[in-house]
Parts: sequence; C-alpha cells; structure tokens
Amino acid sequence: MNYNQATGKVIKCDLCGGDPACAKACPTEAITYIDSDMTGYERMRAWAGKTDNAASAG
Repeated sequence: MNYNQATGKVIKCDLCGGDPACAKACPTEAITYIDSDMTGYERMRAWAGKTDNAASAG
C-alpha cells in the first residue's frame, strides 16, 4: 500500500497484473513474487482440513 500525496488517497497494490515491478527492481531480491498456483497452497489447505477434522473427531 502506498499513499499518493497528490491525491491524498491510499493506493492498494494490485501486483501489477501478476508481474510486480517492485519484485523485478529489488536489487537484493528481498521482494519476490510467487504465483499461488505454483506453491501447492490449495493442497496444503486440503491436508490441513483433513488433519484438523481428524484431531477434533478423537
């Protein structure tokens, strides 16, 4: 999020449409962009749901 002083409004990051310029420009690679589809996030959530349900059933 950034504050635009000229308009007096806060601007929310839109990830530059999936190709964020800040990640490309970061010289130390402290800012990186990883597409959530590439991380297996949904599989992890599904597994967490299974283990949460098993823990609460016992």
